[in-house]
Amino acid sequence: MAQRVGWQINIEFGATQLPRTNWIKKKPQIHFLVHGRVQGVFFRNFTQKEASKLGITGWCSNTDNEKVVGEAQGSPEAIKKFLEAINRGPPHARVVKLDKEDRDLIEGENQFEVRR
Repeated sequence: MAQRVGWQINIEFGATQLPRTNWIKKKPQIHFLVHGRVQGVFFRNFTQKEASKLGITGWCSNTDNEKVVGEAQGSPEAIKKFLEAINRGPPHARVVKLDKEDRDLIEGENQFEVRR
């Protein structure tokens, strides 16, 4: 698919569509909340390593109610792989639910950090 600013051109079918108000971002950003046995099992370190391998920036932190929360941004393919990885978690974790929500892109992020 070829793209022009403000327009989406579908070359395969030759159709031109008006721009959507939710224009495709090069680096989507998501907010995530991981439920289950995710504290005390190196989940945040695992998350940081996966993010670094995939070129994802953002952060993660433990919550007061035994969950892990965070934000991540990267290419759509990297975000998909990242979400798959944290949905599995490290060996001793047991993820029972992964909530995700799209967020606005944050300019200038250059690493993924574990917040305490």
